[in-house]
Amino acid sequence: MSFQIFYEDGHGNAVDGYGRPEPMDYTIDEERYALETVSSHTQYLHNQPQEN
Repeated sequence: MSFQIFYEDGHGNAVDGYGRPEPMDYTIDEERYALETVSSHTQYLHNQPQEN
């Protein structure tokens, strides 16, 4: 499995680890790994035990 890490350069641009601009279209359009919200922050807090 390969992956790429991108950073935001402070000007709204995606850059690689060396500061070079990288195209994002092909990365965004890939649906290899479906992401979904498992729990919201509110649900997480609701499910925590009450502190006495």
